[in-house]
Amino acid sequence: MNEADRMRLRSMLDAANEAIAFVSGLSLEDLKQSPRLTEALVKELKILVEAESQMSEEARKALPQVPWALIVEMKRRLSDLHSGVNLSVVWNTTRWKLPELALMLEEALRGPEF
Repeated sequence: MNEADRMRLRSMLDAANEAIAFVSGLSLEDLKQSPRLTEALVKELKILVEAESQMSEEARKALPQVPWALIVEMKRRLSDLHSGVNLSVVWNTTRWKLPELALMLEEALRGPEF
């Protein structure tokens, strides 16, 4: 894999870790009551999905354990301005899916193919 893909994976991991840190110890109600937190969290998720969208097909194939399709779906949901951002989806994704994704990305960055 090339260095650009490695940098994109690092950006994805950094954004995931930032988002996870933002909600640590908080509840969905805390998120709903804090527009600043919501904005910061959505920004990190957008960074993650943007980095994903620039990954090469070679990298995607080399890392089949990464849920690429779910990340693409998150991008669609985040960019659907007509319906707005569903904070419950953002919350659940950040609390329950991102920690698992972060572990996958860390493993991929440590792996021999890099």
